[in-house]
Amino acid sequence: MRKLKILITLSIIVFAFMGCNSCHQKTVVREKKIKIGIITPLTGDVATWGAMQKRATDLALEEINDSNITVIYEDDKADPSTGVSAMNKLINIDKVNMIVGSPASNVTLAIAPILNEKKVPLLSSGSTATKVGDAGPYIFRIMPSDEIQSLITVDWAIALGKKRVSVVYVQNAWGEGLKEAFLRDFPKKGGQIQEVYGVAPNSIDFKTILQKIKENTTDAIYAPLYPKEAGILVKQIKELGIESQVFGADVYDTPEFITAGGSASNGILYTTFGQYTGTEFEDFSRKYKERYGIEVENYAVYCYDAFKIAVEAINKSTHLDGENIRKSILQIKDYKGATGISNFDGNNNASGKTFDKKTIKEGKSVIIE
Repeated sequence: MRKLKILITLSIIVFAFMGCNSCHQKTVVREKKIKIGIITPLTGDVATWGAMQKRATDLALEEINDSNITVIYEDDKADPSTGVSAMNKLINIDKVNMIVGSPASNVTLAIAPILNEKKVPLLSSGSTATKVGDAGPYIFRIMPSDEIQSLITVDWAIALGKKRVSVVYVQNAWGEGLKEAFLRDFPKKGGQIQEVYGVAPNSIDFKTILQKIKENTTDAIYAPLYPKEAGILVKQIKELGIESQVFGADVYDTPEFITAGGSASNGILYTTFGQYTGTEFEDFSRKYKERYGIEVENYAVYCYDAFKIAVEAINKSTHLDGENIRKSILQIKDYKGATGISNFDGNNNASGKTFDKKTIKEGKSVIIE
């Protein structure tokens, strides 16, 4: 009997040890070696957008402070073919788990088919083109569609009594999407489309087009063009003595536009990503200024949240394959960041976001309340 008691006691000790060991194994956090690719225009006409993205991402990475995360930057120059090359390197050579970027919709749409095929998730920090919402299951973005941006401009123009509008747009996915939405919605609100002109990227001479617009006494010109081209356009509008109000879009919110337009950029009206003013934004804004010595740019705020959401999705994934990371992004609910609350709708857009109305005064962008 005494031997039996000893055996039972030993058994209990062994099982207790095994149980505790099992519990210990369950609490061990598996180290994840994570690689995140950043595709953004570090050079070219919209290089300041890439600079904003890098500053915001570097700051977010410092705050996360995880040695298991590696960030690899690739320059897409806001050019589709360059973007495809950058993406292929990130996927095939660097073996990244996920990609963040690009602000350029034409780049995002060019790389989307390959990302969907390879099952590598992308979270865009700035691609607003309408078509991005239908770019496939692995393509996400943290801002709303240009459908919303265009409608805000339509209502704005009507409210200001600008009912005869001509359109000058850049012939790429971003410009064409805004143009199509404007042409659809403006007549519904009682407006009249005067003329529509598509121009190639990097155009520098708009005088022939503008002369025709001047002859038709247009109330306003809606011009979704890239910053440098938009700046040249407004300068030539002033040179020709055209008094029509100019409305622009999100990329006007960059130094390139004001530099190219000079004093002619003053008084221009445009829409851009909505700015959240809560505690999270104030904290990030303060850190950004302390780190870089400048006021935070609106686009940088979206880059910051995009990177942090990407890291959160990866960390919540049971495996580091694209399908699990994609599911983790969809499961993110009410993420509260510097841009406000982020959820993802049925088209992989971050819902609940909108666009602000802004103008240029004395060479500085100002929000219109």
